[in-house]
Amino acid sequence: MKSRLLNNTLWTLVGACLATAAFLGHRQWKERQAEASPETMVISMVRQSLNDPESARFEEVTYNAKTKFGCGRVNAKNRMGGYVGFARFVFYQPDGSVQFEPQGEASHQPTAERLEAVQKQIAFLEHAKTACGEQ
Repeated sequence: MKSRLLNNTLWTLVGACLATAAFLGHRQWKERQAEASPETMVISMVRQSLNDPESARFEEVTYNAKTKFGCGRVNAKNRMGGYVGFARFVFYQPDGSVQFEPQGEASHQPTAERLEAVQKQIAFLEHAKTACGEQ
């Protein structure tokens, strides 16, 4: 009986220690997130939308607190495991959306499809210029 009570007390103490450690760990994580630079937050959110987040290489990452847009360039591996080259991105913080610059050379496609591809690229670049300024 005495050993059972001691065993229950020991497990209760272990549980309380684990709960306290988890709470403090979560609190420290939240504090680190709050202290992280806005650019770090942008990188983290863009990584989440990639096929291979760990392969991502970033450059020219900026964040505008007034407009809540983050911009930059990222190079990451595609589904085949190869790097595709740096592409511009625009991140909008309020809804967490990420837009990537349309890719691809359409020279082998019919004229109408080539024109559509170029129009998509122009629309993205106009959006990036408005959101992020000149890049």
